[in-house]
Amino acid sequence: MKKVLFATTALIATAGMAAADVKLSGYGRFGLLYNETPGTTGGVADDEVSLTSRFRLNIDGTTTADNGVTFGARVRIQGDSADNGYTNAPAFSAARFYAMSGGLTVAAGNILGAIDSMPYLYHGSVGLTGLGYANVVTDFGADEFDSAGPSRSGVEVIYEADMFTVHASYSDPTSTTVNNQERAAIAGSATFSGYTVALGYQESDFGGDVEFVAIVAGEVGPATVSGAYAQDHAGNDQFNLGLSADVAAATAIQAYFNHDEAAATEESYGIGFTHDIGGGASLRGGVASLNGDTRADLGVLFNF
Repeated sequence: MKKVLFATTALIATAGMAAADVKLSGYGRFGLLYNETPGTTGGVADDEVSLTSRFRLNIDGTTTADNGVTFGARVRIQGDSADNGYTNAPAFSAARFYAMSGGLTVAAGNILGAIDSMPYLYHGSVGLTGLGYANVVTDFGADEFDSAGPSRSGVEVIYEADMFTVHASYSDPTSTTVNNQERAAIAGSATFSGYTVALGYQESDFGGDVEFVAIVAGEVGPATVSGAYAQDHAGNDQFNLGLSADVAAATAIQAYFNHDEAAATEESYGIGFTHDIGGGASLRGGVASLNGDTRADLGVLFNF
């Protein structure tokens, strides 16, 4: 009788484990970073050359209900080093919760954000660290998944069907005591014949936030080319041309040119490379000019 009870208990426990799933994923990176105009720490100028590193661990938990709806949540643990040589200990992000059925996803908490999730928004990013990400035409003036510490709370709805995606998001104006301004955004994209077209619009109480974004991307010969345009709520225009291409069996290059009316010198550009060394690891580096400020990096990134 005891054996039957033990066997029944084990079967029930196994069934519960089969219904739920917890996955770990992420990456680590480390290398050298050069900044022609470094900041200051405690009134003392930082070094132009410093070590740079990042550890990122995603924890995803999901379960599927009897009606077929998948419920899930993600939290992230991330730690970075600053260009002043100091290292920030890994910290937990706020959680993103979601329910998913077919092509429909409803999420709440630390949301992805409709604008920041637009396809090819980050295309052309260079180097190990992104070197300031001057190629991102939104200037991060929209809701996004906050990797460390508290974040604005929001809700979002994503619908994907064949070649089309529609993503709407809203962040709660009472989610924090400081950033209590409201954001509401919607973005849509379509992919056909190897080309992607995406449009996004945002209403925001943040004066410098992006208002409108348009992106077109596709394959041109051996390269993938993208063009992105954005306008912020102050009326400043920004456009970016991005490129990525395989130049050898394990080597690819990335490049961008950006024109931003709100920037000091208006123009930024960069070029970088990625070389696959196997096992999910790659050697990466790049150089960029951000409004006349030269930055460069070189190092290794490995996925796990």
